[in-house]
Amino acid sequence: MKINDEIVAEVAEYVSDYLSRQLRKDFCYHSSFHTFSVVNAVDMLCTATGISDAQKRILLVAAWFHDIGYTRQIHDHEKAGTLIASQFLKNQKINKEEIAIVSACILATQIPQQPKNKLEQILCDADLLYIAESNFLKGSNQLREEWSATINKIYTDTEWYQLNIQFLKTHKFHLQYSKEQFDKGKTNNLQKLLAKLQEVTNSSTVIPGNIAA
Repeated sequence: MKINDEIVAEVAEYVSDYLSRQLRKDFCYHSSFHTFSVVNAVDMLCTATGISDAQKRILLVAAWFHDIGYTRQIHDHEKAGTLIASQFLKNQKINKEEIAIVSACILATQIPQQPKNKLEQILCDADLLYIAESNFLKGSNQLREEWSATINKIYTDTEWYQLNIQFLKTHKFHLQYSKEQFDKGKTNNLQKLLAKLQEVTNSSTVIPGNIAA
């Protein structure tokens, strides 16, 4: 059996419920909202790039499942996600070929992203589309909070802005459409980060005062 609209709807319901019950609250960036956002971004990119309906359904399923692995583990969460997705799809009698494509798309989102085909490129671009959006700084702060709470990675303001600046400078969208539509937003956010870093640098500069006689 191939993935149809009914399966996509069942996946959406299953993952939404699963995340609400199983995902720890301190995953404030990799939350249900992030998953919903990636699903919507995949839908948009599929329409923009002329992906077939069958391929779009496969990608929507992969998008729903792409971060579900955080309910089991943080390191290699993508692999854990493929196991959950595969089991669900097997139970729905989905054929092995489409399950393999879903799994490959999920695995492709691992950083650094190395997608091997257009479907994987779509999910990878959708997963990181937030770096081009106007609310990027809010998402960045949520990720910083999440890392502090879940993996004990704590950064100073300077360290955090430098880390994000380096990431945005080296990141490249994979689809030509994404480059044309979202590189400008990413550049704007890079400028915001550089300004934030400058503010922190200026505020930490000690200006010597007059020494009383």
